[in-house]
Amino acid sequence: MPLPKPRKGEKEDAFIDRCMGDEVMTEEYPDESQRRAVCQTQWDESKEKDKKKNETFDCECIKCGYQMTSEEHCKDIKCPECGGTMRRAERPGPGEDAADDKKAEPVGLKVVKNAKEKSADIWIYEDIGAGWFGGFTAKDFAEEIKKLGKIDTMNVYINSPGGDVFDGVAIYNILQRNRAKVIVEIDALAASIASVIAMAGDEIRMAENALMMIHNPWGMVIGDVGDFAKAIEDLNKVKDSSILPAYEKQTGLESKKLSELMDLETWMSAAEAKEYGFIDEISEGKQIAAHIDRDKYKNVFSKIPEDIESVKKETVSPKKKGGNKSSAKLNHWQERLSKRARFR
Repeated sequence: MPLPKPRKGEKEDAFIDRCMGDEVMTEEYPDESQRRAVCQTQWDESKEKDKKKNETFDCECIKCGYQMTSEEHCKDIKCPECGGTMRRAERPGPGEDAADDKKAEPVGLKVVKNAKEKSADIWIYEDIGAGWFGGFTAKDFAEEIKKLGKIDTMNVYINSPGGDVFDGVAIYNILQRNRAKVIVEIDALAASIASVIAMAGDEIRMAENALMMIHNPWGMVIGDVGDFAKAIEDLNKVKDSSILPAYEKQTGLESKKLSELMDLETWMSAAEAKEYGFIDEISEGKQIAAHIDRDKYKNVFSKIPEDIESVKKETVSPKKKGGNKSSAKLNHWQERLSKRARFR
């Protein structure tokens, strides 16, 4: 039979008295002094466990890259996946000093497995797609999700201006296929294809001070009239086959209404997104700024709200002297084409 344990908020004297009078304890330890000693041990061990709850470590395997949260020091455990040696992960864990946690605001793509709760926290705080978008790809995302193994819950936190449609659709499908319950939290911004990724949630929550934006797929073309006609046909297919179905499934709105909202490049507050059915719940506002590189997206989004912060140039990683030739060439064509053709 289980021994009594301290209740939440219960004081030591009250617990000792309750423990001493417990039927199981009285039967198991008829000697009063022995029973009192056992009760005291129960209290002391419980308090010790409470102290250790915040002393957890983010560990990763040096062999296979598997990540997990452990109450033991990483050096004292073996990887449950391959048996390899574990080490402290680079990202600070929940057991580190609170001041350090605040400094380490999650950016880019970060995935942390909470082995004890059989859950994972996933931060999508970046553009979607490589190349011009400069973010992470669907392949990167799939590899991170594969490392998680079997879990019960995925908490997906989003603050992204969007990016590559096909990478985004692939990420949406990866989340949809996963057997874990997916809880999406829109922390600040879910724009363009990032809004489609958000639709993968079994539960979709949005901070009361966050924004969501939906619009038509966008692209650039080099060529003659036939090339432009084909591009228009392809963009309509992407809209009808890859984007609208995700919105329809979540909102229950007709495709015609959703298409109209996309045509207008619709920016929604949390209240508006809930009214349309894009989200299920409005959560408490968060102190996270929605960022957009206005120079990068000025020819993609036409109605960027003025109160969204522009990414500062000094936050961009410095490039090596001479730069990347293919990147420079791409920027050259982007600048020329943005004046000639724009698909909305």
